[in-house]
Amino acid sequence: MVRIKGDAPFVDPGLVDEAVRLALASGADYTSNRVKRTYPAGMEVEVISVGALRRSAADARDPEARISPTAALRAQPDRFSHAHLLARRDWSHLDWRVKTAADLAFARSIYDALHPVDPGFCMNDVLDLVESHQDLARFAA
Repeated sequence: MVRIKGDAPFVDPGLVDEAVRLALASGADYTSNRVKRTYPAGMEVEVISVGALRRSAADARDPEARISPTAALRAQPDRFSHAHLLARRDWSHLDWRVKTAADLAFARSIYDALHPVDPGFCMNDVLDLVESHQDLARFAA
């Protein structure tokens, strides 16, 4: 199962593919770029084996585990094996989640600039745009 959160408008399909490939190659119960952060916030991808999700749900007593289906998996690396997807460079200081009106304005400006040219734009396109436009860069961090 792949989990992508709703406040993440720029999740890169290539990144999802990488996470799935790593999950399959490693056989890990839980694979993500979330635990060891090197990607911008809002680029989180989690891949969970169905068996691990069922085991976690079966013994979830903690209300937090019911709210976040992956919290128990992240909290128990001794019980659920983990694999970590790491970026070539550390972009963890960036936050591209949409939680405020300013975040939404930033996301809209990115889509207005990139989507007409390439509806399948990726994380590197967003990074290039932010790095080349300082007016956007101050909203991206």
